[in-house]
Amino acid sequence: MCIRDRRQHLESEFRFALERGELAVYYQPLLDLEGAVQGAEAVMRWNSPSMGLVAPEQFVSLAESIGMINQIGTWCLDQACQQARRWMGQEDAPRFVAVNVSPRQLCHSDFVTAVTTVLEKYQLPATRLELEVTEGVLVENREQAASRLDQLSRLGVKLSIDDFGTGYSSLSYLQHFPFDTLKIDRSFITDIPANRGSAKLVKAIVAMAKSLDLQLVAEGVETSQQVTFLQALGCDLLQGYYFSKPLPIAEFDVWIDARH
Repeated sequence: MCIRDRRQHLESEFRFALERGELAVYYQPLLDLEGAVQGAEAVMRWNSPSMGLVAPEQFVSLAESIGMINQIGTWCLDQACQQARRWMGQEDAPRFVAVNVSPRQLCHSDFVTAVTTVLEKYQLPATRLELEVTEGVLVENREQAASRLDQLSRLGVKLSIDDFGTGYSSLSYLQHFPFDTLKIDRSFITDIPANRGSAKLVKAIVAMAKSLDLQLVAEGVETSQQVTFLQALGCDLLQGYYFSKPLPIAEFDVWIDARH
């Protein structure tokens, strides 16, 4: 199958994925330096009948191009907030859920209303929801994005800048946008501490984040050496396959229970 035919097949299949119940939300834990679970990132998966389990890197851009990103993004937000509500009051359960938001979704006219509605629907405190946006959102529709982020911050929702260091040339936005959390991109974590250049860069990012009173998350942690290095730097939260891959909720709950 050529690239064009595969694209058409992917688009044809995906248009009906949500109504067929093929989309699912998986959860990956975020742990503090003592190893306690503090949060969970919600990530979508597409269980395609013809292609199996498909990661979001393969269908999110497609959803954006065919005008479905707001639909599936709202669905994922609803699922994640519903789960966050279930976790409330459960000992050792995540205290917040983090949800990725695409630039087009963030700038949609109804996005803030959708967030407000889902928080009210599940009676979920806004502080238990963290929305992750990539640096690209600060380049596309900067003024519109700034307005949305300000509105969300006033709601009490936590805001995270995801994939930090991968695409935006200016750091001034960290002072001008109401972010609470900075996530170091996995590409900088992969070869630390062996690679001195990467190690120095991560140290600089940690120092900068702390000077701006931002919570710091390192994603893509896969080795004990990386854990030790990041603990020594005082990174607030760690996330990666060293602890757990993203899991469907039933397996996530089993993983939580198995830690005791």
